[in-house]
Amino acid sequence: SLPNPLNSLPWNVKKAQKRQERTLKIESANLHRQLGIADDATFEEITEVTQKLIRQAEAAGDVKKKIKVEVAKDRIMQIKLNE
Repeated sequence: SLPNPLNSLPWNVKKAQKRQERTLKIESANLHRQLGIADDATFEEITEVTQKLIRQAEAAGDVKKKIKVEVAKDRIMQIKLNE
């Protein structure tokens, strides 16, 4: 298929960038809520909370929760680095 030539127009590029920013902001908020931390949490706070949650999951034998916490932490860090 051919690319849409209208996507390269300046106002459409701005709209696409804003849409991407909104998507990342919503995803970040959901991940922070999942871990139970503030949106403006520092790297140390995020690491501390995730280690605590991972220990709890390991103590309960919940491998799925442990993986979810690790993935959420990695994604939050990736979003913060891209900001």
